[in-house]
Amino acid sequence: MIAVHTCRIMLAAREFGVESCPQGSTTEYGKVVADVLKVPQNLAFLYSIVLGYEDKNAKINRYQPKRVDIDENVIFI
Repeated sequence: MIAVHTCRIMLAAREFGVESCPQGSTTEYGKVVADVLKVPQNLAFLYSIVLGYEDKNAKINRYQPKRVDIDENVIFI
């Protein structure tokens, strides 16, 4: 069910011209974010969604990693 809600938030953001990036693990900064938002200690973040405006001129946003052929990773039966 989390995936459905994540998808809805990301699609809604796109409708407003805002890009998004799901983060499957927030272990590195989860505690910091929880402290800032005053989240009770009995709760923990499982994932987060980063929202923002894309800078199409930024070098990192033009990076296209090489990908191996799908046949090297998937077996079709």
